[in-house]
Parts: sequence; structure tokens; C-alpha cells
Amino acid sequence: MQSLTPYYNYRWRALRGVLWRDHKLVRGSTPELYALKRDPDELDDVAGKRSDLVADLSRRLEQLVAEHAPLSWAASRSMTADEVELLASLGYAEHHAGEDPFDPTLPDPRERIGDIELINEAGLNFRRWSELYTQYATAWQRDQHGRHFLEKARSLALELRERNPRDPTLPMLLGAIESELRNYDAAIPLLEQAARERPFEPEQRARLADTYARAQRPSDAMREMQRAIELDAKQPAYHQMLIGYALQAREFDIALRAMDRYVGAMQVGSSEHRDATSWVAELKQRIPEGEWRSAAESEAAPKAGPR
Repeated sequence: MQSLTPYYNYRWRALRGVLWRDHKLVRGSTPELYALKRDPDELDDVAGKRSDLVADLSRRLEQLVAEHAPLSWAASRSMTADEVELLASLGYAEHHAGEDPFDPTLPDPRERIGDIELINEAGLNFRRWSELYTQYATAWQRDQHGRHFLEKARSLALELRERNPRDPTLPMLLGAIESELRNYDAAIPLLEQAARERPFEPEQRARLADTYARAQRPSDAMREMQRAIELDAKQPAYHQMLIGYALQAREFDIALRAMDRYVGAMQVGSSEHRDATSWVAELKQRIPEGEWRSAAESEAAPKAGPR
């Protein structure tokens, strides 16, 4: 048996183990042995008392690993472009780091339990900050009532990055924190890294797009939001954000398409559909008449190919 969760979630060493009768051996940086009949919760490690059984089960584990070769893609630790596309369409694919999940130099997850508490605390402080958006309308009010949540989250995230620089969750978390602190020069490289490492997660793209927009880079924001929509076209908020970025970049043909898709994402006859229709109608008044006509004609004209 084996668990790859520690590796894919945090770049900690994956664990292998073997069951024999009522004993379970778990192998990481140090072996652990549990007598399951007497200790089903695995609280009492008896490896130090049964070194003979540890040696026997370790040999058996090596035999099992040798007898059951990994799948071809696992052995090469890479996937073809078609495999990546297929898995992405099913919602399973993510960036593969290209290293051995059982590399003994990776941190042992059993020695990093405390990190989980820090990760949870950092996430909790960031969520508390995010909740202030529903309570206070201005950045000044949010800063007055909740900036300490961001500062605490940032301190914890930096501590975690120092402990485990390869943790794939930290660029997104730390980048989001820096963005909310309006440290865009620090936030953007972190969020770009997060998008590269997990290219099939639309939330990564949307967060990066939002930060580009805050940094007055509307064309970059528009590009990233289009990528987010390619991954998840059912999110009305993504279309709504793209409208704003496209208008800011004066890409009126893209704005018009996004308006239509935003309204189309709502159930006809619902209050959301009525509100979206009214909002889009108001936005269209912001497009200069000449630009409106040009954009509308561009939208209606047959497309010769990708722009």
C-alpha cells in the first residue's frame, strides 16, 4: 500500500507500507510498526521492540515494489500532451513536478504535522479578511478592521515557505495575501508561479487576472481571465470580470462577447437574468458609438481564423 497525497499536496515524501497478519509497517525516513489487533488506532509504535519483524516486512515491501512495476507514465514521471488534455477535461490533471515522490530527501509527512496547523491558521486568517468584503465597502474600512488578519496570514505563509520551499500551495496563498496588501510587484510573480504549477485550476487564473487588473495591466488581466473561462465557462463571475477588463483595455469586441455570455449564463426569467440584462445594457452605453459599431460588425463578421 502507498499514499501519494503528502507528495501531491505539499511535496512531502510519499509513504509506503505493508500489512502482514495483524501488523502494519509504514516506511518513511524511519520505519513504524503497529500491532493492529491490540492498537487499531496506531498510537503505539513497536518498531523499536520488534526489529526482527521490521527487517522481515521491509524485505517483503521491497519485493512487492519490485514485483509490481509502475505504469509506464509513472515510471517516466511524465505524461503526453493528449493524456494531460484528457485528464484536464475530467478535472484530474495538475502539474507534475517531475521528481520521485519517494525521494528520501523530501520531508517526512509524519514530522510535518505541525505544518498542517500553520496552513490551516494562515487560511483561516485570510478567510476572515475576505469576509470583510461583505461588511465594508471601502479598502480603508477593511484595512482599519482587518489588516491584522492579512499580516498574520502573511507571517505564517512566510514561515511555511521557509520550512518547505517546494510546497505547491504556498505561491497561491502568499500571492493572494500580497495582492490584498496591494504589494503587486511581490504578488504577481507568486501567482504566475502558481498558475504554471497548476495550469488547469481556473481559480489560479482568476486570482492572477484580478491582480493584473489591480496593478493596472488590463490586457494581461483579460488574457488570464479568458484562460480561466476556457477551463470553467459556467462561472458567471468570470464573464463579468472579463467584461470589466476588456472595457478597460478598450477591446470592445471581446467585451461584447463576454456580455452576451454573461447574460446567457443566467436562467431566463430569473431576477439574476433581469439584473444582468439591465447591467449589460448600461455598460453598452459606455462604448463610444463608433467603437460600438466597429465591435458589433467585427462580432457579426465571419472569422477567418484565430486572432
